[in-house]
Amino acid sequence: MTEDKFVLPPLDTKYHCTNPDREMTLGQMLDGVDPDMWPTNEEMLETLLFCMDAE
Repeated sequence: MTEDKFVLPPLDTKYHCTNPDREMTLGQMLDGVDPDMWPTNEEMLETLLFCMDAE
């Protein structure tokens, strides 16, 4: 059984952040973050979205 390789969504993907009430792109959330620290699996992406109050 092989595991599918995780692919980060496009940086222009928009998410609704509830606090403050606004939209942000994934690129805005990752702005200033070293690319080596970007999410490399689904759990890390979900944690980032949780921390940003994004859905």
